[in-house]
Amino acid sequence: YDRHLGSGSMSKPNVKNNDYSTNGDTTVALEEGKNETNIASLIPCGPLLDEKSPPKVLILGHTASGKPLDESLSYCERSMWTILGKIFNIPFSPVKNVEKITPPESDNYRALVKTTLEHGICMWDVLSNVHSKQTHNKLRTGKRKATTSNDTTFEPPKPNDIQSLIQKYQSLSTICFIGAKAYKEFQTLFKGSEEMQTLELCVLPSSSPANCRISLDEKVKQWQDAILKAGV
Repeated sequence: YDRHLGSGSMSKPNVKNNDYSTNGDTTVALEEGKNETNIASLIPCGPLLDEKSPPKVLILGHTASGKPLDESLSYCERSMWTILGKIFNIPFSPVKNVEKITPPESDNYRALVKTTLEHGICMWDVLSNVHSKQTHNKLRTGKRKATTSNDTTFEPPKPNDIQSLIQKYQSLSTICFIGAKAYKEFQTLFKGSEEMQTLELCVLPSSSPANCRISLDEKVKQWQDAILKAGV
């Protein structure tokens, strides 16, 4: 869900630590040489999709979430679920600490994920870098601050193998980016790719509560409009 950032073309990336394979109905990322039992995982979550429901829309965040022990709770800390919960009428508040999630919260989250995926929406991130307090002491707790190619304080940005995902799922017609940072990073890495020529690219307002320039209701409207336009 590795190579040093530098090329603006979409030549086949060397993604050694982030091949994705299917576990049940949901695709998950695997990383060689890592301990998968570590709750504070630096293994990035793989693409979230339902093999039984051909995806039409790929929603891309900027940086990766760490893979939890219970992979059915992957991405549960993301603010995007607040918006998607309103769209699909399954209210959900992101859970920042997966270890403290309650049974009702986990059941509600799984229901929301199932509904979202069944509507032909899948998720991933532009970068596989997992930002956490353990790996980046300068990051504030709970923040998923982005790195840049000129930032030597952090590890180099590592792109996910998005082109392989697009090649595998020909049903995809639209990529929606959660905020301008995700879009700009994607353009830097994948601009000019043949795989992207037939896809509609759409920048959604950031779902983060920190983005207070527009209301939550307006965010929901813009996200829903983009999803509907893609035929979902």
